[in-house]
Amino acid sequence: MRVALCSFATLCLLAGLLALAGCGGSSDDFAPPASVVTTAETVDYLAWSEYAANPVVDPGVEIYYPSVIYDGSTYSMWASCNGVSMFTSSDGISWSAGATCTGLPPAAHHVQVIANPDTGNYEMWYWTGTIYSIAGLGHAVSSDGVNWTGAGACAQLPAPNRLVTGVNPTRGTYGPCQVFYNSGGLATLDPENPFANKYVMYYDQTSGGTETIGLAASADGITWGVPSALEGQPVLGLGPAGSWDSKYATYCSIMEDAAGYHMYYSGGAFRAHEGIGYAYSADGISWAKAADPIFHISDGVAWRVNRCYTPSIVVVDGEAQMIFTGDGSEGRCVGLATLALEEPDTAPPAVVLNSPDPASLWPPNHKSVSVSLGGSVTDDGSGVARAWLAIGDEYGELDEVIDVTELLNADGAFATNIDLTAWREGNDKDGRVYTISLCAVDVAGNQAVAVSRDVVVPHDQGKQQQVQAGNTNQSGKGGKK
Repeated sequence: MRVALCSFATLCLLAGLLALAGCGGSSDDFAPPASVVTTAETVDYLAWSEYAANPVVDPGVEIYYPSVIYDGSTYSMWASCNGVSMFTSSDGISWSAGATCTGLPPAAHHVQVIANPDTGNYEMWYWTGTIYSIAGLGHAVSSDGVNWTGAGACAQLPAPNRLVTGVNPTRGTYGPCQVFYNSGGLATLDPENPFANKYVMYYDQTSGGTETIGLAASADGITWGVPSALEGQPVLGLGPAGSWDSKYATYCSIMEDAAGYHMYYSGGAFRAHEGIGYAYSADGISWAKAADPIFHISDGVAWRVNRCYTPSIVVVDGEAQMIFTGDGSEGRCVGLATLALEEPDTAPPAVVLNSPDPASLWPPNHKSVSVSLGGSVTDDGSGVARAWLAIGDEYGELDEVIDVTELLNADGAFATNIDLTAWREGNDKDGRVYTISLCAVDVAGNQAVAVSRDVVVPHDQGKQQQVQAGNTNQSGKGGKK
C-alpha cells in the first residue's frame, strides 16, 4: 500500500458526488457510490508513536500552528513564532533557526501553506485577526517561502454559498485548517462540486464559543464558496455531550490512501488545544470519528501537558509523520509522532519455471538447438526488482545469466528462447545435463529460492532421460507476510 497526502487528483474522482446526491442539508446526503470506496491493507490509524526526545522545535519563544511541506528531500515548516516564521529540516527532527516572514500583516496567524506546481510559488492562507467576517481569512504568495507579496483578505460568494454567515454555528472563522490544490481544476468556481475546483479548503467555523470544520472551494484561492447544502453546516462537527471534543473540533490535517481519507484534528471539551483526534471519510465530506483522542493533555506527557493540538502531517517513505504543537515543561513548542503505513515486506517473489521444450536434445551432433523457456515471477508486496535465468552445465563449460525482468508482462509471465549445444562426451553414460534456474529478488531485497529445470543430452536414444517436474514454488503469492 502506498500512502500520500490527500491528492487533489484523487479527490477529483469524487467531483460529481454532490450532483448525484440529494440536497437535504445533512452530510449523509453526500454518501458516495460504492465504486468510489476502495480497500487498503489493515493499518491502525490510531497507533502513533511519539518521538522520545520531543520537542523537536523549541526556539526559545512560543511556536505553534505548524504547516509542513515535504518535497522529497527537505521539510519546510511555517508556524506562528513572533509573527510567522519559516523553518527547514532534512530529517524532521533537527530544524533550522526560523526565518521571519515578511510582507504579511502583523496579526497573521494560523497559517497554511502549499507549493503550487503550476506557478512554482508558495501560497499561504492565514487568519487575519478578524473573527466574524470572511475578511478574517487572508491570502499571500511567495517565491521563496520567506518574502510574501499580495497579502489581502479573501472573499466569499453570496448566499447560499457563504463560509461565514454571521449566524451560529458559522458566525465567523479563525482561518484555514488545510488547503489542497488541483492543477486540472475548473477555471470558474463551481461551489456545488467542490472537488472539481482548483482549490479545496477545510476551514475553521466558529460561533464565538465553539469551533467546527467546514469545506469550501475556490478557482483562484481568493474567492471561496461552499456547497449550498453545507452553508451553515460543518463537515466535522462537535462530539456528543460529555465527549472529549464536545465543544471544539478544528485545526486538522488530512491524508488519503486506498481506504479513504484520514483526518487528524484538534479538539476539546473546554478549549481547542486539549487533544488530537481521528476521523475517517470515504469521500472527504462525511466523517466518522474515533471515540477517544490519540494524544491528550491528560496523558501526563510533560512537554504537552497544557496544550496538544494543531497537527500537520506529511508522508515520507511509507511513514506518516505528524508535526504538532505542545505546551508544558518546555513552553510552547513543536513535537513529532510517526505512524507506519506499510507492513514490512518480508516475503520473496513467487517464481514458476515451466518445463523446457525440448527437455532432451538428440542426436548429440554438436548442433545448436533452440530451447523454449517460460514461467512467471510475481510479488504482491514491494514488487519485483529483478528476475534472471542462470544457465550452467555439469561440464563447467557454460555459465550464463540472462536478465528476464523486462520480459515480464502485467501478470508476471515471460517467455524466451536459449540456444544449447546437442553434444556430450562419448563416455558419459548418464548424459550431459544443462541446469536452468529462475531467480528473482523484490524491491525490499527478499530473494526467491531458485527454481531449476534440466535439459539433457542423453547417452543414447533408447535411454533419453526425462526431466523431473521439479519445484515450481506455487504454494502462494509472493509479497508481504
